[in-house]
Amino acid sequence: MNELTVYLSIDIGGTYIKYGEVTSTGTILNHAKVVTPKQNLTTFLATIYKIISQYQSDVAGVAVSVPGKVDEGTISFGGALDFLDGVNLGRLIKEYVKEALAVKVENDGKANLLAEMWRGAFRKVQNCGAVVLGTGIGGGIALNGNLVYGEHQQAGELSFMVNDFHLTGKDRLIGYNSSAVSLVSTIAESLGIRDSNNGQKVFEIINDGNPIAIHLLESFCKKIAYLLVNIQSVVDLSAYVIGGGISSQPIVTQTINQQYDAILDEIPVLKKTLVRPQIVPSTYGNQTNLIGATYSLLRAQDQVS
Repeated sequence: MNELTVYLSIDIGGTYIKYGEVTSTGTILNHAKVVTPKQNLTTFLATIYKIISQYQSDVAGVAVSVPGKVDEGTISFGGALDFLDGVNLGRLIKEYVKEALAVKVENDGKANLLAEMWRGAFRKVQNCGAVVLGTGIGGGIALNGNLVYGEHQQAGELSFMVNDFHLTGKDRLIGYNSSAVSLVSTIAESLGIRDSNNGQKVFEIINDGNPIAIHLLESFCKKIAYLLVNIQSVVDLSAYVIGGGISSQPIVTQTINQQYDAILDEIPVLKKTLVRPQIVPSTYGNQTNLIGATYSLLRAQDQVS
């Protein structure tokens, strides 16, 4: 295995599909993105196949990161992409490339953590976690250096944690009431920004110190901090990485850290009992899952460099 071995990595999100060539040592050679088709499975697969066709003759395999539970290539509970529920994407891609390439499909939260453990902040960390803020909230947990999948391949599906008993139905779940997408849209609507998905504009306003935007960011980050406290009380990790597109904004991880400390100050028994973990931003930002998915493929082939 050497630097010249190249893989196509595809990161499927609720908003964008990111893709690019990644080497067997974790170097991203190029990357691009397209808007994620949400109409139906047929349109979605046409986009995936078109991406693969651009690289098929130049790569040794296809690595894919997706939201939801993944079991032997089959996706369940695919977040915003409900048409992926029950679809064996790994098999469909294998059939498209006529079995000529290695294919691995990995959960996005686990891919995020794998990237940090392979080439990022957690190379020498045995007990660590990832919280990925996007259309929902993905996650990954490693104990004693091993990624935790659970009995049903769904460990780390943080979106389904209940965090607000005052709401009803799925709105009680943190992935539905506290996603990065909902943060951006809430701030945009509160400030009269026409494009409610304009994250760049929203964070320009936050970084300029707008009090309404800052207050909403702090409320969001407090919910994420409580989520981390809850996870920490169960698995006792030494560090967490905050992933997702908004993790590239330093103020996000800074505010999560501030809110975590505020919670410990508010509840002395937590401060006395739980060891405070490190909370750091993603090393590779929007490209993290491209690296992590590639690592997952290499691990499956037992060809990690």
